[in-house]
Amino acid sequence: MRHLTLITLICLLPMASSAQSMPHTLTDGDIIYADQINENFEYLLKRTALHQTNVDCDAGETITAALEKYNHIIISGTCNENIFIDNSFSLQKTLILEGASGNPDNDKIVALTSDNATVHIVWPIFVKIKDLTLSGGDRGLHMHYQGTMGQIDNCIIENNKKDGIAVWTAAAIDIENSIVRNNGLDGWGNG
Repeated sequence: MRHLTLITLICLLPMASSAQSMPHTLTDGDIIYADQINENFEYLLKRTALHQTNVDCDAGETITAALEKYNHIIISGTCNENIFIDNSFSLQKTLILEGASGNPDNDKIVALTSDNATVHIVWPIFVKIKDLTLSGGDRGLHMHYQGTMGQIDNCIIENNKKDGIAVWTAAAIDIENSIVRNNGLDGWGNG
C-alpha cells in the first residue's frame, strides 16, 4: 500500500460506499432526464474530486469549519481542536491534512481535550496526513472501520495520553519518515 494509484482508489469506492449509492440507477429503455444525469455526475464529483483550502490556525481559523466544504486542507500554525470525521455521513472518500511549511515543528494539530483522539476517523475513507504534528489527545490518530486507509508522511505524533497511532477493525495505514514518541501507552496500537 505504499503508493495508492487513482485506479486503486476508484476500485475501492464501491467497497466503501455501503451507506450511500448513486442517486439514479438507469437501465436500458429508461427515459433519462438531464437532472438525473447531473445529479449522478455531482455525486461522483463529490466522492472523487479534491477541494483545497488553506487554514491559518494562528489567525483563528479552524480545520473543523474547513471540513464542511473542503477535503484537502493546508494548515498553518497551531490548531487547538479535536478532529472527528464520521465519513458515514459524507460523500467524500479522500481527505488530505497537510502542513503548509513542510516542517511538522511549525504546523500542528493539538487536541483541545485529551478525552478524545486528536484526529479520529470512522468509516471508509483514504486519509493522508503530511508535514504535521498531532499531539495532546487521548490518541494522536485513531482510525477504525474496514476500508479506512491512511498514509502518514513526515509527521510527529507525540504527547498523547494513550497510543500515538491506533488502527483497528481492518483499517490499514502506511507510515513514512515520521516520529512517534512520548505517548502514554505505546507508540502504536492495533486490533
